[in-house]
Amino acid sequence: MDEVRKTIEEVLKTNEWLNGDVDFFEGDLSSLGKEDEFKDWTEVESVEELRQKIRNYTGTFKHKNLLFFSDHQYGVFVYRIGNGRDYAEHLNPDASLEKLEEVIRRLDG
Repeated sequence: MDEVRKTIEEVLKTNEWLNGDVDFFEGDLSSLGKEDEFKDWTEVESVEELRQKIRNYTGTFKHKNLLFFSDHQYGVFVYRIGNGRDYAEHLNPDASLEKLEEVIRRLDG
């Protein structure tokens, strides 16, 4: 779990959409502390559960060796655990089940 926590910390340092910097620099002072929504994660076992979570909730979801950061405004950023600098995929929260399965197959391989 330390690798998951380390990856999340790195993501929140570098992803300006998830940590609130983009909104802050556009004048939205309420974006300070936005990263708190992503610090903890929920592990999901199935692609169906993952799809339901990213469609309906803001937060971080772990599936296999991937982290899905779901934000209602900026979409879903997908990272491989161990690489929090560069997101591997960006998805619409309404991505189809088939699209999610394809992304997981391609990135978790």
